[in-house]
Amino acid sequence: MVYGDYDHPQVLALRAFRDNVLKSSLLGRMFISSYYAISPKLVNLLKNKKRINQIIRKLLDNFVDYIQSSVITS
Repeated sequence: MVYGDYDHPQVLALRAFRDNVLKSSLLGRMFISSYYAISPKLVNLLKNKKRINQIIRKLLDNFVDYIQSSVITS
């Protein structure tokens, strides 16, 4: 939602993290299930909240930077 494009580079990085890291553990799979159960409601609630979406995007950008730097340094 915050990137506005399913194929945005940050979204691709987050999907890769989901597929390569989260899916490999029970806790990760539980997180994925919870996320997909809750996220449609959050999208409807936050879709017109520009400031909140900016904050979420900044947090996700920082997270993507972290996971990408972890892969490079590993």
